[in-house]
Amino acid sequence: MTATGGNNGGISAATVNEPMGVTLAGSKVVVSDTFNHRVLIWNTWPVSDGVAADLILGQATDTGLSANAGGTPGAATFNTPLEPHWDGARLYVPDHENNRILVWNEMPLSMQQPADFALGQPTTSSTTANNVGVSATTFNQPIHIRTSGNKLAVTDFGNNRVLLWNAIPTGNNTPADLVLGQPDMQSNASNNGGVSASSLSLPTATHVDGTHVFVADYLNNRVLIWNSVPAANGAPADVALGQSSMGTNTTNSGGLSASSLSLPLDVLTVGSKLLVADSGNNRVLVWNQIPTTDNQPADFVLGQPDLDANAANNGGVSASSLAGPSGLHYDGQRLYVVDYGNNRVLVWNEMPSGSDPHPADLVLGQADMTSNTANAEGIDAASLNGPVRVTTASGRLYAVDQLNHRILIWNHLPSTNGAPADKVFGQPDFISGLANSGGDIGLTTLSSPWDVEIIGDHMFVAGRANHRVLLAPIP
Repeated sequence: MTATGGNNGGISAATVNEPMGVTLAGSKVVVSDTFNHRVLIWNTWPVSDGVAADLILGQATDTGLSANAGGTPGAATFNTPLEPHWDGARLYVPDHENNRILVWNEMPLSMQQPADFALGQPTTSSTTANNVGVSATTFNQPIHIRTSGNKLAVTDFGNNRVLLWNAIPTGNNTPADLVLGQPDMQSNASNNGGVSASSLSLPTATHVDGTHVFVADYLNNRVLIWNSVPAANGAPADVALGQSSMGTNTTNSGGLSASSLSLPLDVLTVGSKLLVADSGNNRVLVWNQIPTTDNQPADFVLGQPDLDANAANNGGVSASSLAGPSGLHYDGQRLYVVDYGNNRVLVWNEMPSGSDPHPADLVLGQADMTSNTANAEGIDAASLNGPVRVTTASGRLYAVDQLNHRILIWNHLPSTNGAPADKVFGQPDFISGLANSGGDIGLTTLSSPWDVEIIGDHMFVAGRANHRVLLAPIP
């Protein structure tokens, strides 16, 4: 098979163009085929190359690729659909450029099945951002959807706010029950009224754990926490982490300390603990309990000798240093930190606790704790180059080795530094590292893989460069 970009060989029910989201619903696979302005659904996991989707949403035929199917927007069309979300009963699709979210009350069963209702627009034929003005029923480029029980949270990126529904909406244009980040439903300015416990500036993600609400307030260099799901518009956060006061938003406000943040990228809760990947400060901050007071200092730090340091690889590359940590994973026992700038993954055999420092127990991607060169000894079963994700499933460890265009698999969780992987996917052997193995796209080739999800004995690998989502048996 020869690579020709998106829609390889011509658009059909078996091709995609820049897929930007995948979700699983039981045995079904749902893919947002973003630049073909459609969503593809496979009723069962495909087991061979180029299997055509069973259903197409957003286009009248399997060769349609125009925004809004080349005509008037409706309940059955898309303009740049982003990551779908399945809550176990309903399918949600952020229809980004149509400034709305389409919702199906059950998994669609027929071609071009129209959504049951739309959030963010007064009718299913309207698409204007903040149609008829900013309100409880409008969006400006929604980017993130999450559900928790009966609650729905939408990160309304362009309106600098988060909208919450206390019950899953069941009808067209259902208004949100409350807004976070703005004083009322009619406002949308960045840091409206000034930086405060009630303001947001380009929030990127929202998480509801059943009790707390966490918002990554990216441009304000902080994480906001509500101790319970708010009951009023513009409710102030109970806790702001990363700033010396609710009215500041500078990088390392008040000076670098146990309380400051610089462009936090990831948040993880493990039981009562809160972890934040403080990438700009080259560290991970850990609170032993979910913080309950403003500017509460972290209890300890990973990646730095103390809580007043932030240099990349402070004191030299070691088991206690980090350079731009980008991802966090916990498998129920071990903590994994993707140390992107050091081309490695650090592993703690149990969740760290106690006093600083906390050296990692294990390193993958390097021969020892003092090395950080990409493919230091040449590409092999133990090297990494720009790792971006790590996950575990059924006792195996999977690392997305992006710049080596492969996924490394350890059949058992490693127990020694630099342990070589047992298997590789995306390359013919452990010493190859070219995109698509230096040749044509095939069933076993990858180009800049970005994420992997493990379901049973199969891997779903999203690869934008190859314009496809690849389903493959675990080697």
